[in-house]
Amino acid sequence: MAEAEEPSASTEPAAAVADPPETAAAPAEPPQPQAPASEPAGATADSAPVGGADIASPSPAAPAASQPAVTDSHEPEPHPVPAEAASAEHADADKHANVLRVALRHPFFAKLEGAYFRPDPATEEAMLMVTFGKNEVALPFPGVRRELALAPDDPDNAMLGLIERSLRYVKALNFGDPIPTEVLDRTASWPLPAEAAVIAYQKVTVQLMNWMTGGTTNIGDPDELARLAQDKEVRGKINAAFAEAAEQLGLGRDQRDEVVKLVETLAHELGYIEALRLRFQRILRLGVRLRDLHGELARSHRNADLSLQVFRLYRRGVTELHKLFVTCDARTGSIMDVLRELEKTIAYIRDRRDDLYVRLLIWDEIVDGWEKIKVGDASGQSLRMLRRTYELLAPRYMHVDAWVLVIKNDIFKRTGKKPAESKAMTKAEAEAEDAERFARAMIW
Repeated sequence: MAEAEEPSASTEPAAAVADPPETAAAPAEPPQPQAPASEPAGATADSAPVGGADIASPSPAAPAASQPAVTDSHEPEPHPVPAEAASAEHADADKHANVLRVALRHPFFAKLEGAYFRPDPATEEAMLMVTFGKNEVALPFPGVRRELALAPDDPDNAMLGLIERSLRYVKALNFGDPIPTEVLDRTASWPLPAEAAVIAYQKVTVQLMNWMTGGTTNIGDPDELARLAQDKEVRGKINAAFAEAAEQLGLGRDQRDEVVKLVETLAHELGYIEALRLRFQRILRLGVRLRDLHGELARSHRNADLSLQVFRLYRRGVTELHKLFVTCDARTGSIMDVLRELEKTIAYIRDRRDDLYVRLLIWDEIVDGWEKIKVGDASGQSLRMLRRTYELLAPRYMHVDAWVLVIKNDIFKRTGKKPAESKAMTKAEAEAEDAERFARAMIW
């Protein structure tokens, strides 16, 4: 398999590790990766001051920004929660006025016991999973629509469309489950951690201070942001920046509270990006472990090729995710431009939030699996997890031609025949062609 391209210095994540060598010898020790940013000291709900808006947290007294909800035309929603960092948790789906649950009217669905919906593991196509006898059968939605003769304007047809879109954000849906709000009104269906809300608010307020003072304070270090949150001089500058920004936005200096509302709305949306960044930090920490495992397996001449392939897929995936975070940070880095075009910015942030969220879903299973295994373990448990990691990463990060070859080889192993040996391979070849189309469609 071709080696992953070396990312440039501007795109390489700080905690990435060097590629192990291809030989069976233990990999050369790369520089120790930079430790992920630690949790900001004091960045909790209890650190919010009693007074006006500042860097520590959104002002408890500031009301939520009253703006129209974002729809497909990219209009922003009202601030859905109180401004305090302590109440940064999203209301669950049942608290949304437009909550909608999975429900289908056709009598066919009422006869299905234990049926549910999930994406196909190979193609990500939405499937209705039903049990016939002792076997579970996957029914593609086009076939269901055709067999039930669902008209385009049939409510069941519309619900199936919502379920198809919903399966991007959840691993499965049962009858009665709520449709994810990403599909309904573009708000996030998952809770915003208070830690991420605080980090986002601190970043935005320091950006505002940098704009006013011409400073270059680093907003990428949560520890530094937490320290600044306790600095009285910095708080004073940020309060002054709210008034200055109100003047520059044409609101008048006495309308600083309006800027506070805008900043809180922006920080709330960016909080989801910060929450995803915290999940990304877990992925970065996994790199050292995969590198060390490869060294151990290479020394014992066991599965070294597999561990090297997994590491390269890991590095390719990490580099891709890192670039997405860098791009989002750059797009939201000019604070005054962002506040002037807040509706467009919120629509952009939500697009990036959903994209990152979907990409990170597969990594959650990988990281959770490795965290259950003792560090340094090179036993069968680690080897099984290594194979599972390969299964999850290969369809997403292996070059298309290489992945198609893997699928064709798998078909050959199952049939035991080469194309020239028998016409019985015709079906297998057709499956391989289908696999190639699916593989190309799965590229991000």
